[in-house]
Amino acid sequence: MPNPIEIIKNDHAAVKELFNEYNALEADNTERKGELAGEILKALTIHARMEEKFFYPKLKEAISEEHPLPVDEAQAEHHAAKMIMLELKVMPVTSETYDAKMTVLEENITHHIEEEETELLPEAETVLAGELDEIGREMQEYKDDANKNLLDKLLGE
Repeated sequence: MPNPIEIIKNDHAAVKELFNEYNALEADNTERKGELAGEILKALTIHARMEEKFFYPKLKEAISEEHPLPVDEAQAEHHAAKMIMLELKVMPVTSETYDAKMTVLEENITHHIEEEETELLPEAETVLAGELDEIGREMQEYKDDANKNLLDKLLGE
């Protein structure tokens, strides 16, 4: 069974790599920047929805005074990232502020990843121990379905 902690960490690593690839591009390579930005936004959207639908609710249910976890903060960070992502979705990649917005998004995401991996996930592994397989299965199915639905839309099916 997929482990939700591993799914989340793998998504984090993949998004970091996409940001690194984006940052390595020359300023005038707007075509590739647009492609990578699309991949970043897609990955972040699927990841955030997956966490919000399956992981965070279970975590909130399991929270106790012994295991206080910053789930509300993580969700607020998701909201802030979504606002930047919405701006990027409607902004042309050739805009003079596009790279700046991508930098702010990356900083937001990097901060979120660091907090999630150092504070939230280690505790989640403890408080959700008996539910990890089920949560992991649900998360993986959601990701697979989301990616398939996006592919179907691209192919016009």
